[in-house]
Parts: sequence; structure tokens; C-alpha cells
Amino acid sequence: MKALICIVLGIYSMGVVVYSLSSSAPVKGACVNCYKGETAFPGGEGSTGDTRMVNYRFNDTGNNGFTGDNADKVRSALFTATTNWTLTFDENGHRTPYHFASSQNDSPNKANLGIMLVDDIAGHKNACMGTQVIYNPDGSVKKGYISIKRSVIESLPADEVARLIEHEIGHFLGLRDNKSSGCQSTMSQATAGC
Repeated sequence: MKALICIVLGIYSMGVVVYSLSSSAPVKGACVNCYKGETAFPGGEGSTGDTRMVNYRFNDTGNNGFTGDNADKVRSALFTATTNWTLTFDENGHRTPYHFASSQNDSPNKANLGIMLVDDIAGHKNACMGTQVIYNPDGSVKKGYISIKRSVIESLPADEVARLIEHEIGHFLGLRDNKSSGCQSTMSQATAGC
């Protein structure tokens, strides 16, 4: 049986991110509304029962690493974005099964979701961020990577970076872009008036 995730997270005054009910996509099994035809992320280390753990970590060394002020900004943005996903409710008033935990101080292998800094998003000249997923043999997501453009992390405030990361996390979980008129949806693309 397929469960539905209804996702809404919008940004209102004072840069505070809040959530309300909007777009939906199946949580379990194959789904026609999923990102690139994948099945929803089944959960990583620490998952129990219906709880699906997402262990995330950002690069903090090398050319693709966040350092100094950029590290503080991405840490804050990740905390906001992952907290919003953890606190999201489905259409029946139940919390979604995803729970996020930083694995910054753990082995890099524990992370299901890596975040890295890049100069440009490959194949998408004007993109601010991008998501790449690695699949299990059954088509579900095994791991994912979010690439954040260097100019974005350096120019936007943490709450705006959080909003963009939140959208990319949706792709990692299995949600595709929502191109309908719901401007407040996390998975909606920016359109006139949004």
C-alpha cells in the first residue's frame, strides 16, 4: 500500500520558514510522481520500523569543502532545512517517516546525503544547486549528493540557502518538481508571482 507525503514548506516574513499542506508523492514502492522515476528513499543507518533515517554531512575540506563563514552558513541552513522536513506532516496529520541526523563527526561512509561546494552545476548553467542520486538495484535511492554553487553560498543569507537545500532534499527523498500553481510548495519551481 502506498502512503502519501504531502509537503509544503514556505517562507514568510522575517525569513522564517513555515510549512503547510501542498504537493504529494508516494512514500513507499514505485511512484509515477518521483524524481527521475526512482522509488522513495528507504532509509539509512539507524532506520527502525517506519522511521527512515537520513544521515547527512557536508564536505569541510578541499576544493569542494565549506570552510570558515561558509561552513557556519551551510551548517545553519542544513539544520533549518532538515528540521522542516522532519517536522512535516502528511495529509492524515502524521509526521512523515524521514528523520535527519548530522553525521559530520562520523565516518564519511555513514552519510546517505553529502553536500559539496562547486563553482558551477554541471549541465545546468543557471542552477543554484543540483542533486545527484545513486540507486540500489531495485531503483530506490542508495545515496545522494547536493552540489551548492559557490556564488550562492557566498551571496545569499542562510535562510534562503536553507530554502534551496530543502528543495534539493525533496529530490533526494524521491520528489520531483511540482510545476503546478502552488507557489508556496517546497517542490514548486520559481514562476512569475512566486
